[in-house]
Amino acid sequence: MPQPQIPQPQQQARPQPPAQAPVPAPQQSPAKAMSYAQGQATVKPKPVSAPAATTPLVKKGARRKVSDLKLQTGTVKKYGPQDGRMADMAKPTWSRIADYCGVNFEILAAFNPELAMTPIAEAATDQTPYVPSAQEVLLWQTLSAESPSVTAASVRDNASSAASASPQGLAKYKQLEATGRTKVVASARDRQAGETGDAYAQVSEAFYTPNPNLAAGKAAQVDGKTDRVAAWGASWKCNVFVNDSLSQAGLKTPMLDNKHYATAGMLYENHTDKAGAKPGTGKTFEEVGYANCRPGDIFVRYGGTGEASSHTEVVTAKLPDASFYASGAHDIGTYERHYFTSQETYDKAIDGLIVAHLKAQGRETTPEAVQAERYGLGWQLADAAHLRQMNPDDYRFLRHKQVGKVG
Repeated sequence: MPQPQIPQPQQQARPQPPAQAPVPAPQQSPAKAMSYAQGQATVKPKPVSAPAATTPLVKKGARRKVSDLKLQTGTVKKYGPQDGRMADMAKPTWSRIADYCGVNFEILAAFNPELAMTPIAEAATDQTPYVPSAQEVLLWQTLSAESPSVTAASVRDNASSAASASPQGLAKYKQLEATGRTKVVASARDRQAGETGDAYAQVSEAFYTPNPNLAAGKAAQVDGKTDRVAAWGASWKCNVFVNDSLSQAGLKTPMLDNKHYATAGMLYENHTDKAGAKPGTGKTFEEVGYANCRPGDIFVRYGGTGEASSHTEVVTAKLPDASFYASGAHDIGTYERHYFTSQETYDKAIDGLIVAHLKAQGRETTPEAVQAERYGLGWQLADAAHLRQMNPDDYRFLRHKQVGKVG
C-alpha cells in the first residue's frame, strides 16, 4: 500500500537586511593638488563685524591752518585806518588767533602744548593749531578742577579716556549738559568767534543776530551760518552779545518796545529777582552771587540803565583758583577774559606768561629775570591775553531762570 504523505512544515524565508546605500569613495581635496600660492588665493577672510556705534562724549574741535584764518574781517578792514588797535587785529599774533577762534589765549595754548605760543608773538602761516570745541574746553576745565592731572591735550586726543580719570568731574560735566549750561557757553563761544564776534565792536555800525524777533534787516551768511544784519550804528553792544548768545541757546531775552534788547543795566534792574528780595513774577533772571555762579550764568557790572552805564558778559568757566572766564563785547570786538579775584593768583598767571615768553626767546627764566619783566613785558602779555583782576563785590551775577541750577 502506498504510504501516506505527511505534510512537511514550510520553511519561512529569513528576513533580508535592508539594502544599504552605496558608500561614496572618499574624495580628494582639490587643495592637495594646489601649490601654496594657489591655496592662499582660495582662502576668504571671514567678515569682521563693525563695532557698535558709540555717541562721542563731546563734539570734536579741529586743526586750522593759520593762513586759512581770515583775521582781517570786514570790521577790521573798515575801521583799521581810524584805530590802530583794530589794525593790529589783522596780525596773526597768537592772542588774535585765539580771539578769532572763540577762545582765550590761555585755553588755546593749553590745547597746543607742542607749539611755543605767547600772546604777543606772531604765528607762522603754515602752523595748524588745534582749536577745541566749546564742549572740549568745558569738559577739560571741569575734569581738571577735580583731577589736576587731566590736561587739555589729553581731552583733545581722547576725551572719553581723559574723563575716565575723573569720575567726579565727568558727573559735574554731565550736570552742566543736563541743565542747559553747556549750550549757553557753546552759543557764546560761537558768537564771539570770527566775523560775528568782530561785528559786536563798539565801532561797528552793524552786527549779526540769530534772534528772529529783533529789529534787523535782511538775512546774511556769516561764519557758516545764516543770521540777519542789524544796523544800529556805532554803539556799545555788550548787551546785544549776551542776549544774542542766550537767544541762540533757545532762551528768552528781555526786549524793549522798539524790538531792541534791554540794556546791560536793565537786565539787572528791571529783569532780575534781586538777592534777598521777594521773587517777582515774569522776571528773566535771579541774582545768585559770585559763590554760586556757574558756566552759562551772566554778570552785570551795574552803574545804571543807560546804554553805556553798565556792562555784561557770559560766564564761560568757574575755576577753583578764585578765577573765572567770561566772554563779552568790547570796544574792538568780542573776546574772552580771564578774571581773577585774588592778587596772588593774578600775579602767578602773569609770571607764567612771562616764563613762556622768555623760553620761546631762548632767554633765562630765573626768578630774578621774571621779576625784572613783571611791570613792562608782564603787563603787555597780560593785556594781550585778556587777564584782569576784579573785585566780585562790584559785579552782579545772574542766573537765567530757564537754566537749571547746579550744585
